[in-house]
Formats: sequence, structure tokens, C-alpha cells
Amino acid sequence: MITSPPVWERVRALIDAKDPDGVAALVVTLSDHERPEVAKALPGHLTAIRERGGDSWAVEEYGAELRAAGVGVLGGAAAIATWLNRRGLQPGWRSGDDSGRLAWILRHRPAELRADLGRRMALKLRGRRDRDAALALALLRESGEEPPLHGPLVLAWVTDAGRADRADPLLPALLPQIFEADGVGRLLREDHHDVRSWQVMLAGMARDGDVDRRFLLDGCVTRFLRGGADTDLRFFVRLHDLLEPSDDEIRPRLLDYVRLLPAAPGPVASLALRHLRALGGLPPEHVAECVEALLFRPEAALVRAGLSWLDRCVRHDPSLIGSLASAFHSTSREVQERAVRIALKHAPLMTAESRAALADAVPLLPPDLAVRLAGTFGGEVPEEEADGFVPGELPGVPPDKGVSPREFTRGELINALRRYPSGRVAVERLMAGLVTLAHRDRPGVRAALERSLGQATKPWQSRPWAQAYDWLCAAGHVIAGTATWDWSRRMPPADLVAPPQLMLLHRCAEILAAVERDEIPPVLLATPTRASGHVDAGVLVSRMEEHEAAGVKPLSADLQQALLRLPRTPDPEAAERAGRLTSAAGGIVAAWLAGTARPEPQVSVRWAARVGSSGESTWLDDKEPDVDFHYVKPVVTSRAPRTGLPLIDLLLNRDPGGFHGDRDQLSALPAVLPSHREVAAAHLVPFLPASWDRATAAAEEVARAVTGEGPAGEAVALALAYRLAENGDAYGGRAEDERRILPAIWALTARGELPAAEMGRQIGFLVTRKGLKLGRFLPALERTAQRGAHAEVFTMIVSAIPALASARRLPHRLDALLVLARRIAVGTGIRGAFPEIAALAARTGRSAAVREARRLHEFVSSTGSDMRGVSA
Repeated sequence: MITSPPVWERVRALIDAKDPDGVAALVVTLSDHERPEVAKALPGHLTAIRERGGDSWAVEEYGAELRAAGVGVLGGAAAIATWLNRRGLQPGWRSGDDSGRLAWILRHRPAELRADLGRRMALKLRGRRDRDAALALALLRESGEEPPLHGPLVLAWVTDAGRADRADPLLPALLPQIFEADGVGRLLREDHHDVRSWQVMLAGMARDGDVDRRFLLDGCVTRFLRGGADTDLRFFVRLHDLLEPSDDEIRPRLLDYVRLLPAAPGPVASLALRHLRALGGLPPEHVAECVEALLFRPEAALVRAGLSWLDRCVRHDPSLIGSLASAFHSTSREVQERAVRIALKHAPLMTAESRAALADAVPLLPPDLAVRLAGTFGGEVPEEEADGFVPGELPGVPPDKGVSPREFTRGELINALRRYPSGRVAVERLMAGLVTLAHRDRPGVRAALERSLGQATKPWQSRPWAQAYDWLCAAGHVIAGTATWDWSRRMPPADLVAPPQLMLLHRCAEILAAVERDEIPPVLLATPTRASGHVDAGVLVSRMEEHEAAGVKPLSADLQQALLRLPRTPDPEAAERAGRLTSAAGGIVAAWLAGTARPEPQVSVRWAARVGSSGESTWLDDKEPDVDFHYVKPVVTSRAPRTGLPLIDLLLNRDPGGFHGDRDQLSALPAVLPSHREVAAAHLVPFLPASWDRATAAAEEVARAVTGEGPAGEAVALALAYRLAENGDAYGGRAEDERRILPAIWALTARGELPAAEMGRQIGFLVTRKGLKLGRFLPALERTAQRGAHAEVFTMIVSAIPALASARRLPHRLDALLVLARRIAVGTGIRGAFPEIAALAARTGRSAAVREARRLHEFVSSTGSDMRGVSA
């Protein structure tokens, strides 16, 4: 006879086989005396599973089976609830949502047990994400018992199955709780307007008479009065709108809606205001209370709505005009302006008492608004304050320090040739020392270099020589007689070398050629005598005299570089000495010193955009381009009369935008063109922002280039404008910009050389064409103004307005820029006719920028000293 195994053995086998459905099917068939046997063995098996797995996580592998077994055999609701909440037995990643299986098992247990278990599990919930919430709700629905009033149960209920159901048996008991339980509104904030949404269902039930409309309206208003964030109340706002309450339903709740106006979230206050305005016939004290509450709200739309309501009501009850005094207290300029317009509009209707109240409130207004109001009502007009702006004094212009002459020794020459010289000063010293020493004592230099230069110290063999060191090192080996290899002496392609670097390479190449021909000049003409890179005129003439005395022809590139380094300040004595030079090169120097041969380049900056798949460019007009900022760039050209000197003509006439080489080649740029800063800046423009597909030119390079000599125009302005906005992402950051760029601007201002108007235009273009944020300019502009360049900063702002105003949308922070202009004007007394400001002020609209333009225009156009054009 075959006997079946004991019931516990069968249950345990199904648990170990991870068969939860098998466990469920078995336990519902157990008799009353079999269930206790399994219930007694079940905790021990859970412990065995935990010990077998080594930790509590092992229990989760069998959680679904253990839960099914416990629900089917444990004797009471308390024991089942405790079992389901044991560590490791909550629904896990494998069991998932097993509420359906457990509910099916429990249907085979007594009804009293199910009802008791439902209440116990509901009270154990801690949030809507509790993993047994679905089972608790299912038991409560099936039992028909009154659910406990427990907040987490309500949250789980409103999100259960993701839909609302009119037939839900829990609806009558739990519906009132959606207005009481914290978090319901936040959970339903994305409740959509469809047939499954709560708001549509409740509005439909109210329409069909299945739920009392007054109950829903009272619930919404009560929830509004309790307060909360916008996300907590959004659902109730939409439900209130769907109910479409009538005036008869609003009137009994009138005071509640009035109390919502001062501090409720914007959507709630807008709802209350809409119904109160539509109600009509409100007592004047309520209208005044509503308006005063609205005037101090942060939302501009609500403030405007409150003033419009007051404007409409004053026609019927002039006593309400006294509420305008509250608007004068507002910190919003727009609120104050609109209140003044309303007061002037209704002045004929006002009583003497109202006029006196407004006259008393005049000192609360800014001076320009106070003047307008006082002209009709009287009152004391406050004085215009400088708003804390007090300009300082510009620092003195630092002198151009001379370079102290010091003899270059053989040891320094050897060290320089064995170690790559760093920086333009070191390269210039190496060039000058090599030439001077080799001319004076070539045998001695040869002996020293022959002992010191090894094969490791040599120029590159497999690429063009793009660095000065390659040429100078080769010259050292020629002198030493150690040039035993066959080098490939080549200039790099022109489009890979910046024109200033090309000048340096040609100077080094001709030094090498002079060494090979043994025609070394006594001294280089172009070695700087000033820190700026200039060569004093008298020194250049003396060097030319040495050449003529030695019967040596000057090196061509060296002569051209020396001419470019001559200061612009006339030196009659040097010019007279140069006139006595007899060589052809001396005649060229004499002509430059006399001022008859120096060319004056014309530099222009135009903005272009690349459009179309073929990459063609189109010039932009003065409006914001309808293309991506990435495809917009400045195109700089420089044109000068031809001199017949090829390197000078190349530097002064070449289009700087055509160079695609390394930014580091531009480090010596200011010293190459110290008397043509506009051309130097033009060479830097393609290297300003990284968004123009090149590395960013360092602030020090820009500062040195723009503080040279010569006219300062569009290129200087653009270079300064961009670095003024640089936000510190590259090459030293904002600290470097402040340390380099701002002092350069102050120095140019002190000399009267800052192109302020052009800088303003370029700031406008950088914002509207390159997408730079206007706020990036504000801190530097304010510091510059406070340092003493206030008139120049005011000119920049005025000149930037046309480009900024031409944008499709007025740039963010334009109002702050105009506030700065007004502070400068008030603090320094700038007045005059500024068409740029007047055009922006004449625009219609309520934008902050237009309002600030009107304030600025009112001040500068008032009677006072005219400072127009002080820095232009």
C-alpha cells in the first residue's frame, strides 16, 4: 500500500522547488488539523533557508512561496500580518506583486479573518509605495468593512491601478480624505483630463448628482486655505475649474477667496481673483483688501490684474483710489508706474481727502515718478540719489620701461643653444648675442661651441622649421663646424605660420645664411630697447652707423622688423642723424623717421555667417542673424599702402582670418607690431573665443597688444569686448582677466585712447550674433566705471543699445545694463540727447528693459550739463 508523504513534506518540497502557485493550490485544500502542522514547521524552515544561504537575502529567493504558505495556514489575522512583514518576506524582485495570489488564497479563509487582516495591514502601511498596499486594498474592498482613516492608505488608494473608478466600494469612505491626507495633491499633480482621471470622474459625479457639489467645492477651498506648494494644489485647482462654480456658489465662500489672495500659490490666487472679479457687487472694503493683497505679490501678472481691477472699480467708487498708496510702497518699478498712470487718469473724480492721501504718498516714489504725480496732487518730491555710485580716479599710465643692455657671454650662448629658449625676450637675446659674439670673435665662439654642442642638440630633420630655435641651433653648428648631417632647411607653409611668427623665422633664417656666408653684421637692428618691444629711434640710427662703418649690408628681415618697432613719437635729433646715413637702408630708415614712409593700415571688422551645406558665407546686417551662433564669426581685414618691403606689406595687408596655425605662435605678436596695435589686435581676433574653432588668446596677449601705439579701432574694441566677457573657462580665468584686461582698459582711458563707442557696438554684436550672455559683461563694466572710466562705460552702453534692441527678443539682463547706465548718469551728472536711448524708451510694452530705458531717458534728457560725446 502506497501512502502519501506527510503534508508538511509536500509543502516544503513545493517551497524548495520555488513553485508559489503549487504552494497556493495545496494550502487551500488543507484541513483544519493539517494547517496547524504546517504552521508549526514553517518558521523553522525559514530559519533553515536563511542559514543555508548565509544571510537574509537568501530568503527572498523563496519569498513568494513562504508568503503563500503563511497566508494559507497561519491561524489568525495578527499572525498572518506579522508573517507578511517579516524581514525578507516582503514582495521582492522575483516574486513581484503577489497580491492577486494571496487574495485568492484568503478567499478560502473565514470572512472575519479577511476583514481583520485588511484593517491590520492598512494600518501598517507607511506610504503609497508599500509593497503590501495592493493586498490591503483588495481585502478592504472584499470585506465591505469601513476602512481605517489612515493617510498612507489614502495615498495608496488614489494611485491604486493608476485610475479612478466610480464603482470602487472604498470611494464613499475614502473620498473625503483626499482633501485631508497630506501628499494627495502632489501624487495627482499629473492627473490628466481623460475618462480615467480623478478630476474628470469627480466632476462627472457632481454633474450626475452622485456626489454633492458643495462637498467638492468646500473640499477644494479648504485645501487651498491649508496652503502648500503649487505642486500640492495643482490637482485641486483643476478640479475646481472643472466644477465651474456659479456666482451663487462662490458668494457664500467670499471671505475664503479673499483670504487666498495674499499668500496662496500663483495658480490658486489667480483662480480666486478670477471668481472674485466675476462676482461683481463686492463691498468696497473687500475690493480694497483684495487690491492691496495683490499689489505685493511677486507675480507681475497678478499685480497687473489687481491694478486693472482697481482701475475699473474706481469709476464707480472713487473712494477706492486710496488703495493706490499701497502700490507706491511696492519695490516694483512697473507697479509704481502703473499706479501713477491710474492716479492721473482718475484725478478729476477724486475727493479732497483722496488727493491729500496721494500727496502724502508722493515721497514714496522715485523722483521721476514723484515729479509727475506732484504736478497734479502736490507733495514733496525726493531728491535723485546717486544709488551709491561714486567714480574713483583712474590709475596713472605705467611707463614703458627700457631694457637694460647687458653683454651676452659665451656661456649664456652655449646654455641657450643647448636648452630651448622660452619666451620672446629669451629668443631676442639669443639672436642678438649669437650675432654680436660671432661678428666680434668667431674663432673663440667656434672653439667654445665645438666643445659644447653635441649631436643631440640639433634642429629637426623631418619637418619644416617652424620655430626660431631650429634656425639658430643650425647657425650655432655652422659656427662650430659640427654641422655634419644633411638637414632639410625649409620654411613651413604660409597658412600654418602666423605672419608675426613668419617675420621671426625670416630673421633667424637670414642669420643662418649670414653665418654660412661669413657676412655677420656687427649688431642686429631690431633688438628691442623697451619692454613694449619698441626700438628707440636714436639706438636704431646708431646701429645703422655701425653697419655702415663696418661696410656690412643690414639683414633685410631685421631691417623691416626694426622699422615696425620704431615709436610713433617724433625724434627730430634721430631723424637728423638718419639723414646723414649713406646706404640705401639708411635712406629707408631716414624716410620712416621723417614720417614720409610709415604706412597707416586700415583695419575693418565685419560679421559673416556660414549658410548652406556648401559652407558659403554671407555678410550680416545690423540685425540678429537667423543662423546658429556657431556659424557666425568676425572677419577682419587689414589694408595698407604698399611699401616695397615684403614682410611689412605681408604683416600690414594679410587677412588675419586666413591663418590656421598654433595660438602659441602669437605670443610675440605685441612686440612684433608695438606701433600698430590695431593690426596686432586684428591678428588676435580669430583666436579670441574657443567657440570660433580656435584656442582662446590669453588675456595677457590681448592686454599687451592693445596697449601699444597707433590708432585703436574695431579690432581693438572687439578683442577687449570679448575678454571683458570671458567667464574664466580658459587661460587663467576671471582673475587673470581682471588683472590684465581691466588695467589695460584703464590705461587706454587715461590716455584718451579707448574706443569706447566701438567697444559698445562689439558688445552688442557679441550678444546678438555670438550668443554671449549680457550678464557676463556687467561685473567688469561696473568695476571699470567705478575705477574712473564712467563716461567711457556710459558710452559703451549707449553704443550697444542699437544692436541689443534689434534682437528678436530683448536680451536677458538688458534692464540691469540700463540700470548701470542710469546709476552712472545720476552719480556723475551725464545729460544730453541720446537717440539710441530715446528709441528704446519709445517702444511699447511692459518689459523691464523698456521701463528702465524710459527712466534713463527721462533723467538724461532733463535740464543739466551736457556730457554727450565725452569719450566718443
